[in-house]
Amino acid sequence: MLSVYKVGPVGYTAIGATCVGSVLFTEDLTGSLKDGNDYSVKKGENVGWFEFGGSTVVLLFPKNSITIDDDLF
Repeated sequence: MLSVYKVGPVGYTAIGATCVGSVLFTEDLTGSLKDGNDYSVKKGENVGWFEFGGSTVVLLFPKNSITIDDDLF
């Protein structure tokens, strides 16, 4: 669960496809979370990657907290 400025709590789940070797997160992110600390991410900053293949990320936002651009539908 992430806390996003002006949005609130956001659920973040990285989902590896059938042949994805693993889902890896940056050392800064995993170290902070293991220590129980907050971790700030700026727009466009790398937080992790899918190794050997690709997949998807699912984000869950509180109701009415974001607006999706019409061109994405």
